[in-house]
Amino acid sequence: MSRPGPPQKLEPVDDCAAIVLAAGGASRFGSPKPLAPWGDDTLLGHAVAVAEAAGCWPIVAVVGCEAAAVARAVPAAAAVAINPRWAAGQGTSLAAGFEALAGGQEPSRTLILPVDLPRIEADDLRRIIDASKADGAVAAAASFPDGAGGEAFGPPVCVTPSLYPALRACTPEGGAKPFLAELGDGLVRVPLPAAADDVDTPADLAAAQSAASP
Repeated sequence: MSRPGPPQKLEPVDDCAAIVLAAGGASRFGSPKPLAPWGDDTLLGHAVAVAEAAGCWPIVAVVGCEAAAVARAVPAAAAVAINPRWAAGQGTSLAAGFEALAGGQEPSRTLILPVDLPRIEADDLRRIIDASKADGAVAAAASFPDGAGGEAFGPPVCVTPSLYPALRACTPEGGAKPFLAELGDGLVRVPLPAAADDVDTPADLAAAQSAASP
């Protein structure tokens, strides 16, 4: 089963970095999730490709579980940040990603993209990035049905510099969501149903592949 290749690269975003989260243990998946096949690529390769196609630079892939194997699979478009504390929670990977970006000029916004959202494409990311530029916006996140008749929000997320210190120091278990939930109108929610299709199990991956097939 194949999918279309990566979308044509869009015009560069004005100073938007990307952090691709690829460090988790994937206990429900049964093998390193970033290395799972997605069309002619992997989940990791797809995530980096769509971030690059959306115009993000620099791109940092945060690896942890099976770090050596996953790091070898990181495309040349991305730098690698190794998170030795990955097992403590996703917050440690966010901190590692933002620390990796701290060595250079601080980007005016940063996109956060987990590898387990394979149905997300470059145009979707660009919508999130553009929404983060709205007047009064501190961050933008995908909005999607929560399965119980309401709406949830989550990644992809694009944050602006006022949140960087908190994300560099976020608790291991908490991740970004507690900070985003406190933003009120400062969080722009972008309807993006595909963001609900995260891959936790091989069955989830098969369903996503089926939905993405031409």
